[in-house]
Order: sequence, then structure tokens, then C-alpha cells
Amino acid sequence: MLFQQQMYSECCGSTSFYVHEKLPHAASKISFTSEDLKSADAIAKALSRLAGFYFGVVESLTEIAIFVDQIRSCPVFYSFFSGEVVISDSYDALSRLLPNQRASQSSVRSFLNSGFVIGRETLHPEIFQVEAGSIIFIRKSDGDISTGSSIFSKPMHTARGHDPVFSELDSVVSHCFEDLATRANGRQIVIPLSGGFDSRLVAVKLKEVGYDNIIAFSYGHPENPESKSSRQVAADLGINWKFVHYEDALVRDLWRSDERRAYRDFASNGVSLPHYQDFFALHQLKSLHIINEDAIIVPGHTGDFISGDHLPPFAFSEKPISSDELIDFVLRTHCDLWRLADASADAVRASLDAFSINDCVRSEIAANIVDSFNWKERQAKFIVNSCRVYEFFGYDWWLPLWDRKFLDYWTEVPLRFKKNRWWYIKFVEAKCAQLNLRTTGNAGTSLGRRIAKHVFSTLGIEDLLRRSSTRTSWKVHPLNPYAILDDSFVEVCAERGSRLNGCYTADYLNEKGLIKF
Repeated sequence: MLFQQQMYSECCGSTSFYVHEKLPHAASKISFTSEDLKSADAIAKALSRLAGFYFGVVESLTEIAIFVDQIRSCPVFYSFFSGEVVISDSYDALSRLLPNQRASQSSVRSFLNSGFVIGRETLHPEIFQVEAGSIIFIRKSDGDISTGSSIFSKPMHTARGHDPVFSELDSVVSHCFEDLATRANGRQIVIPLSGGFDSRLVAVKLKEVGYDNIIAFSYGHPENPESKSSRQVAADLGINWKFVHYEDALVRDLWRSDERRAYRDFASNGVSLPHYQDFFALHQLKSLHIINEDAIIVPGHTGDFISGDHLPPFAFSEKPISSDELIDFVLRTHCDLWRLADASADAVRASLDAFSINDCVRSEIAANIVDSFNWKERQAKFIVNSCRVYEFFGYDWWLPLWDRKFLDYWTEVPLRFKKNRWWYIKFVEAKCAQLNLRTTGNAGTSLGRRIAKHVFSTLGIEDLLRRSSTRTSWKVHPLNPYAILDDSFVEVCAERGSRLNGCYTADYLNEKGLIKF
């Protein structure tokens, strides 16, 4: 085992386990009894009781079990070398062991289209990843691999259930933030405060539970809408607020640096497009000693997804949904950075096969299928994977809106309360009103973009508009891609039907020598 994260280990008879837990405290320490280790289902049941974020390995005389938490908070990889199973939390550590091999073209296409590799594959044909919320078992004698019960096995959505009330949700959220406050134990908490509801809720609840050692930051071009909203929220809550101006010289110099290339490999792990948005800000805040060395960074990932914002219109329909409609939705939503969605179709079908889809399913089941894909793929490998930037600069992090209690609560909320996350928005607005926050609404426009995308596709003008959008975003985006990507490169990408993030996936694969551009 080649682990870079600190692990602790214990033995139960002939079985050993090795665990890494984020921000552990005395009451949270993960431990197993001999009963917990008797079977796959027993291990899954033991892990389902745990709060927090973790990964680990259980090794017996005959097999090895590898598990990761519900958000893949630390990616774990495995391969086979000289007849032995090799496990690591570093893709690069494994790739250095293995002979250089040409990357799987299906994985390259998946990465290009989505910003991540779908399923258990990676960009190396002999290195595999453990997916979010999964337990896998590897038999030592022959390397046979089987999958155990999921750590988080509840359906995400239900059409039934009792009508929720704000006081119930507030109690759950308070518990999540009180747990964070206990784990932080007075250390500085840093909030990447956007203009959205999620990071705003993080700021409000931290103040409400009485945590005072907080700073917030935003970045980009001065006076961009999200930063203006962020500054107002921080001012209303009395939180120290910092802004990092993404000037051309700063962004360009860092982009061309060895440090940025080291971060690229650290964050990608052969699976995910590195998250660059916070990279330049974290570099500056650390260099200027604004963030303490032992700070904990707490972003708002991903309350909008959990509360229903990503649900498709058919989730609220009475008519059955066909398997073709499900696959088409996933391809258009998560495999559309380039106009090459069909190239990802086989990987999407293989991922959805786990749900044993019949020809048609009820809308409630369809909602669970598409959001389960979103959770295990985009949320875990792209959104939550953005936390690698905090680790790269040496900081701990925590995601209270991925706490198991928060997740469990939303599984019981009926679907009708999740349409466009209206009930969650009302809840956050009510919490803000209690603390007299003047800022309302949301600087983000994800719903509007999705509606526009559907309308433009229906009218047959989506290709024209996406080319125009890519060119415009490159020049005016507040995160300044103009200082990063060459204009001729962006022009070629736009002509070939790429979105702005597609330019970044192509640039990554080009830098790594996996495609020629």
C-alpha cells in the first residue's frame, strides 16, 4: 500500500484495517469489531453509521476490501504489479510503478466530453479508481474483483413522505455545523464565499452556532456580480472579507509556472479536470499569510444538488421515462463539453446498467437514476474534487452540506419540494432574514442556462450559440481565461463545438500528450 495521507491501523484477529479520517476527534474515531468485518454487508452496515469523510482498507488472509465515503473525499486507486494488489491514494505513485502504456481512448473521450473519466476507469489502462460510496473486494489468490453494498444505499428521492418544515431542517443543519465547530476547535475557518445560496448558508450557520474565527474570500475581476454579493453577505455578518483580483499578469505567470503544473497532476489523479478557479486566489492568500497554516476551508458544496436543483423536468412528470430518454439526458447534461456526446454513450450505458433499467421507469425512479449518476460522477469527480486545491496548499477542508445527516434528511423530502430547489431557497432566505442580511436572490444562473440550452437545442441553433458563448466567455469571464488560453487555440475549440470548459479539457490532454491539438 502506497498511501500519502496519514493512516491509522488496528487488528481484529487475522484481519487488519487501515483508515484515514478527515478532522477526526475522540467521539468520531472509526473503529471496527470482529462482527463488523465478517462480510461485505457487515462492513457496509458499519460504515453507514459513520459521520464525516474517510477512506480505508480492510485486509484479511484471503481478500482486501477498499472503501471510500459518499463523496470520494480522497480518491483511492488500485492496480496489479508483479502478481500483487497495489493500492494508493496517488494515481502518479501507481503510474510510476507500471510500464508506460497508451491511454485508453474511451477514457480520453470521456475526460474530453465531461471533465472526468466515467466509471472505475482512469486515463491509465491498468489503474482503476474506487467510486464514491463504494466498497470493492479483491481476492488475493487470483485478483478477482467484486462490489459490495453501497455505503449510501438510500434512494435520493421519493414522491411520498411527510411535508417538511423549516424547524426540522434547521435542527439537522445546526447539528452539521456544531459538529464542524467541534472538529475545528477554534482553528480559523475560511469560506470561499460566492454569490450563491450554499456558501451563504455556510456563513450564516457558522455565525449562528457562535463560531467567530472566520474569514471569507472572493476573486475574479473587480465588481463582478458574485464578488459584490459575497462582500455584502460578509459585511452584514461581520465577517472579515478578502478579494483577490485576477489580473492578467498574476493569472498568466502562475499558469505558466512549475507550481501550476505540479497542481495539475496532483488534482487530476488521472481522472478529473483540475479545478483552477480557486488556485490563483489560494496562492495569493497563502503567500500574503492571510490564511493561517492550520486553517480549515469550508465551501458550500453541494447544497443545490442535494436539494433538487439538478433534477430534470421529467422527474415531475406522470408519464413513464424510457431508458433512451435517461441516457440522452445524461449525455446532454454531463457529456456535452464537446459535440461528441455519442463517444461517451457506452460508458454512460455501462454506468446506468447497475440500475437494471427496464424499457420504461416511473419518474421517481428516473430521478434517482440520473441524480445517482450525477452524484457518483460529476459531484464526486468534478465538484468535490475541487477540494484538491485546498490540500495542495496544505489546508484541511470540510463539507457540512455533504454531511450524512443532511443527506439523509433530504432523502425523505418529497420530490415536489425539490423542483427548482424552491423549498431549500425559501429556507436559506428565512435564515438570512433572521440575521438581517440585505442580500437576496442568487448571482448564479444555472436554471436559466439549462432552460436556454433546452430551448436553443429545440430550435436547432444550439451549435451556433455555443460557439458564440465560448468566444464571449473566454474574453469576459470574471476568472480571466483570456490570460490563460491562447486565442487561436480557443478559436479552433469553438469552431469544433467546444464549451469553455471543453477548452480546458483539451488543453489538459494536450499538455499530457494524450491528444494533439
